[in-house]
Order: sequence, then C-alpha cells, then structure tokens
Amino acid sequence: TGSGATRTLTLSSDPDNRYNVKPFDITTTDFRGNTTTTTYIGWENGWYFLRGLTNSSTTAYIQQYTGSSDSAPSNAAKGNTTTGTLTIPGFTPGAYTLEVYDKTGKNVLETVKVSGSGSTKKIPVNGFNNDAVKFKISGLDDDAMALVKVTLVLEALNPYINNMNIVCHDPDDQLRLSQQLTASNFTVSGGKFKFYVPEDYKDTELNFTFEDLYSKYADETYTYNNKVGTGDARYCFVTSPYFEPINGNGNNGLYDAAYNPDASFTNKIIASTAGNIRFKFNNAEDLGNDPSGKTKGYLEENQFSVATYLNNYKDPDGSSKIGAFVEPKLKASDNNQKSGTYYVFTADETRYNIAPTTNWQHRYYAFYRVDLELEAKFYTPQLTWNKVYDNTLYAEGNSVKEKSMWGLSLNTTDNGKEVTGYLTVEQVLDAMAARTADDIVAPKDLDQILYIDGTNLYSLVNSVKTEGENTVTKDISTLKQDLGKNALVYLPKSATSTLDNVAYMTESGSYRGGNDFVITDRYPFYAPYDIVIDPANTCTYKRQITIDKNGKVGKATIILPFELSVDSEGIHTNKDGSKPFSLHQMQAENCLSNSPLEGEEDIDLVYFPQKTNMAKTEANTPYIVKVLNISDEDNITFEATENGTLIKSTTDMLKSSDDKVNYVFQGESASGTDKEGNTYNFTHYGGYTGKKLPIGSTCFYFSHNYFICTDNLDADLQNAKILPFRTYYTTNGSLAKTLSTFGIIFGEGLGNIDPTGISNNVATPDLVVVPGYGTITMAATNTQDVNIHNLNGMLIDRININAGEERIVNVAAGVYIVNGTKIIVR
Repeated sequence: TGSGATRTLTLSSDPDNRYNVKPFDITTTDFRGNTTTTTYIGWENGWYFLRGLTNSSTTAYIQQYTGSSDSAPSNAAKGNTTTGTLTIPGFTPGAYTLEVYDKTGKNVLETVKVSGSGSTKKIPVNGFNNDAVKFKISGLDDDAMALVKVTLVLEALNPYINNMNIVCHDPDDQLRLSQQLTASNFTVSGGKFKFYVPEDYKDTELNFTFEDLYSKYADETYTYNNKVGTGDARYCFVTSPYFEPINGNGNNGLYDAAYNPDASFTNKIIASTAGNIRFKFNNAEDLGNDPSGKTKGYLEENQFSVATYLNNYKDPDGSSKIGAFVEPKLKASDNNQKSGTYYVFTADETRYNIAPTTNWQHRYYAFYRVDLELEAKFYTPQLTWNKVYDNTLYAEGNSVKEKSMWGLSLNTTDNGKEVTGYLTVEQVLDAMAARTADDIVAPKDLDQILYIDGTNLYSLVNSVKTEGENTVTKDISTLKQDLGKNALVYLPKSATSTLDNVAYMTESGSYRGGNDFVITDRYPFYAPYDIVIDPANTCTYKRQITIDKNGKVGKATIILPFELSVDSEGIHTNKDGSKPFSLHQMQAENCLSNSPLEGEEDIDLVYFPQKTNMAKTEANTPYIVKVLNISDEDNITFEATENGTLIKSTTDMLKSSDDKVNYVFQGESASGTDKEGNTYNFTHYGGYTGKKLPIGSTCFYFSHNYFICTDNLDADLQNAKILPFRTYYTTNGSLAKTLSTFGIIFGEGLGNIDPTGISNNVATPDLVVVPGYGTITMAATNTQDVNIHNLNGMLIDRININAGEERIVNVAAGVYIVNGTKIIVR
C-alpha cells in the first residue's frame, strides 16, 4: 500500500493456505505449574515460524520449530517492526523514430518523430485479422529508452457464417434444386432440409454440394453478390478446393508454400464433401449444473485440425464411425439411402502471418449439422390472387398510369388436397403465365403484382435446365424481374435469399430481410407483413426534387413505410454521415400566420415546427421535408437511408368510399385562423397508391413549394395528381375558397404577438429594412442596435448602425424578425 516513493509491504491472511498469515497458540508452564497460552500471528515455511505478538509493540522474531509445543521458543532472529522507504528513480523517455507497418508487414504505414519531452502521437492501425502488429523503433541515444503505449482492440476469429446454399443435383446436372441454410448468431444446427424431386428421379442417386458460403463480416477480398463484407473475417469451407493444399496435415498450414493471402474467395465458398461425424470441441455437454454434486468438473477444450479429425477420430456420439469427409449422396427410392446427417465444417483464419508463432492456432473452426432427406413428389401449384388496390396513379417515365395492384399467395395441392409442399421457380412462373388475361380475379400484367407470399410452402427452390450446351437457371431474381418496381417476396422458413426486397419467415413466425431494401419513388408499394431489417442492412428511398433557382428552402412531402432516426431538431443523418433534410409536421394550434406571403397577398403562411421529443419518425406517417443540402443544380437527389429499421405492414391503411381518404394513412391534425377571421381545420394524409384529387374536393396538394387548394383548379385540369409517397391536406368545406394557397414557415408560430404588415419596405420612424434575394438592407436615421432573429427566436446577428449609415447583411432564404418586424428573404 501507499504511493510515490514510500510503500508498505504487508502479509495477507487466509486460514486455508499454510503459506499465508495465520494465528498460532503457544502454551508455556512456569515453575509453579501455571500455564499461559499466547496467540502469535505468523506464517509457516518449512521448519520456521515468523512470530509476531498481537500486541503491536512486541518484538517480532523467527522461531525454529522444535517439535514440542510446551517448550520455550528458540529465537532464530528477531527485530522490531519498521517501515522501509524505496526510492523509485525518475524516467525520462528518449527521442526516437517510430515506423508503423501495415498488415502485410512489408510496407511502412506511417513514420513519426517522437521527441523526449513528453510528446504524444496517436497512430490508429486497422484492418488486421488476428495478425501481428509490426513497428520499428530507431534513432535512440545510447542508454536511452523509448516510451510506446500500444492499445489493442481484440476481435475473435469468426467462423460463424450467415448462410450457405445446399444444392441437390443429378450427375448430369439436368436437375438442380437449391435451399438456403441461414444461421442465427452462433447456432450450429442448420436444421432439416427436405428435398422433393420429380418421380422421374426417384431411382437416381443424387449429389449434394454446399455453395455460396456467405458472411456479412468478410474482409475486402470477398465480393460475393456484389457486396463487400464489413469486417475482417476470411471464412471458407474446410473441404473447399482452397483449403485442401494448406489443411495443416504437415504442420505447415498457413505457413505452407501453397498458402496465398490474396487467394480468390471463389474457391473458398464451395464444397462437395462434409464430415460424417461431429467433432467434440469441448466437454461442456458433460458438465452438470448441480452445485450439490461431489464430483468437480472442468471445462476442457479440444483443438480441431483436419489431421486430428481424419486420424482415427472416434464418433463422440458412440457409433462405430471414424472421422472422414464424404460426398453426400441420397436416393429417394432407397429407404436406407433417402436421408443422412452431415457436418459442414467452416473456418476463419489469419491472413498475413508475419509473426514467427507457427505453433499457435491461427484458425478457428465451427461446423453446421445438416440433416438431408430426399423424397420423390409432385405438387400442383395453387395461386391465390388478392387485389390490394382497386386503382392507383403512378408515373413511369414521362407517362402517368392507372392500374389495379395485386398480391399473390402460393400454395400447393396433392391429389386435389391442399398440403404444405414445395414449388420450383419455374412452376410458379408457368402458373402465373397461365392466368387468363381477361380474368377479373387476376392482374392483366405482371407489373401489377406488389408482393408474392410463399410462406405457406415448405420450400421455394431454384430451377436449372440444361438445353443443349446452355444451362438456364431460374431463381428468385427471375421471379422478381417482371413484377412491380417495389414488389416484395416473402419466403418460407426453409429458404432465404441475399437479393434486395426479399424477406423470409423466422422460427417465431416473424419476417426478416435477407438483404437491403430499396424503394423506388413514384411507383406503388404494399407490404402485407412487418419486416425486420438487420443492422448490417439498409433501407433506401430516393427522389428527384426541384430546388427554386432563387434560393428558397427546398420542400417536399413524404410518407415512408420504415422509421427514420432524427435528432432533436428533426434532422436525419444518412449512413454516409450526410444530413440532407429535416422532418416536420403542422403546428397543432394557431398554425396559420396572421401575415400573408410578402409580395403575394393571396398566399398565407402555415407553421411547421419539427415534432418534439421524436428520436425517430413513425412508419406510414406523413411528414413535410425541409431540404438542407441544397445543390447548385436544378434537380437534386433527395435520399433517405436507415440501417437496422422496421418496414411496417401497410394493411391498416384507411379504406373508404370517399377517395380523398381511401388507401391512405392519417397524420397530424391542426387548426388556425386566417387574416380574415376564417377558421380552418387541417388533416394530413399520405399513401403509396397515388391518387386524383378532383376540383372542388377541398384538399391542399403540394406544388412548387406551396400547398394549393383543389377548389381553385382550372376547369380544364379537372383534378390534381398525387404520386405515391407524397402527402396532402384536407380541410373543412367551402372555407378553403378564401384560402387558395398557403406557404410553409419552418418554426414555431408566435401566436397572438405575431407581427404583421410585411412589405418590401418595412419602416419604423428611425429604421428602414428592405429584404432582398439573400440579403437584408438596413438604413437608420438614428444610431441604434439592430437585432435579427429567426422564427425560433434564435439571435442570428446583432448590428450597431450609425445615423445615416446603410448596412447590407447576407442571410439564407427564410423568414426573419428584425427589431420586432417580420420579413421574408428569398
């Protein structure tokens, strides 16, 4: 204990350890026969005791053990308790040059001169995969020492993968069926995969291979499915073509001459063999959890290697099998060969191996148990069509289209009875093509399909046909290519996909996204079920909007089926760190300003503060967008991205015979009174169908940065066209005729103290204020201070103007309060 140069060394006390401090009782007898027992504190080491009386003032001594407790102690040494002082010499680091190498150990990543006067320099080095970190120190003076602090952030080797395809095919590759194993966290049981094949193949011995091994945490050398991983894992099948030359049988492994740190990933993600028994990585299954048991158990780890597994390794489950890698082959007509259990081994490994630690394990392994079963069966597809929208209005190119929209549910029948079976992609495509074009219970065109629900199937498998020298594969992407732009595909539990806009059912019955979701603007959208998007995946929505050339704040209306994270000011941050927009809703009370838009007396203003206490937006809820990153171009891309979000079902939309509120979601409500004393009640609506709002419908649609009332449409227009993902307001009856158009103020309204009287020349007896394009010009007859606030009350600028002086201030377009008077800057 203690600090600095003065420390106190003491002995600890543990009665169960003979080498630690403990009490001793010594009994002595005087010449009269009286006995005295004294307790000493000390420790025993061999034949000596260090004795110290409980009285701190008593001399401590070492006594030699005599073998008799009643004999007087013999003092081998003794001395009084004392305190020693240790002086720690000071340390002054020397100046040196530090060279930090990259992960290859060959190239210097950074060189820095470090002085000896306490200077510091942080050098982050990333991208390692359990490899050595190499650095070099040079330039030290004789007898000088360098001070280097190294902070390591450790990442475990990760052989656990996201998914792999299990492929069933005949020897000639005329038949090829595929199901996907999807792993969750560290689950190593892939589950049971039942493959149904046509009756023609019941007597054919079919092969099974494991392909397209995929992990979201791969390093940059993996580009599977046009996606690069987000980590440093270098995963592979243990029985892949890549692994075989460097499997470690000769104790070389990653130090073998055949090892290539830049080897192509394509040979790592396919395997035609698998283990016939499991490997017992540890004895956790043998350890009980009964604390009253008398037998102690210890966790023991067993290091895996191919050599160990193939060298007479016995089945830990008690069968007579010896470890081997075998080709999975099944035959549907043979009861002894129609099913089998296989163990697919995977590994993650270090990459450059620049440290000479060849005896350490530089790989980490896992296996996935896969139970395969083969059955010859034919199922008849049963298609159920569900009309989700009677009518829509959407833009395709330069044209506007109006069509009904549909969903499709897939089922199977066997001898006329509905059963849970499988379908191939080709069966589904053929059944869809067989619908009658004029059938009122089915869509005329495939692009009218907004979702396919295959969750009632046992599996939906790919189809592969060999036609001459050409092999034609039909998979989920083939199924999606002619559907609506925003079509979703829902797969059953035994299948999944790494394609965008595809979800699969989990064991709990919920739905998860297989990959990213991309929503295309101006086209209809419908989701029958909620979809959870993993944090590693992204939802994206893009739109082209027009920005006013005069520098006005860009505005838009929006409704999205997924949540967006926002800060306290309603600003959303995209995954690339950009902050392109903020989201707002109409002020609930006193939403109308008492002042019209400057220069346009028939345009009133409505307040749109950001929604308070909002950490994220609500899905299927309409909002107003304030664009923040205005481009010099007339058209900019409005983009919203969110990782790890939830796509909400659209089934709870409003359905009404009144088209104004049909197929839409209701948002906020607000009320306000205009300058003529008329009171308006507004209700916000938005949806994914697009719609026509006819003349006289008393709705406000958004156009050219303003909301315009449909009651004032030109007679030849007949209606206002609202595209999908946009919003509008309804209001009460004919009163809207006096409120033909309203503009937007981003900020809280000032209520009863709202200033009035906006004009190009706002004058007080001693101050003239003239708003311009991006400027405010002020002239004063008396020396005074001028305060410029925004509508949120924030002070933008404070200026002292002398009598007779004129000042010009550059500001962004918006509404400002100058010494209590409101002006609008374009």
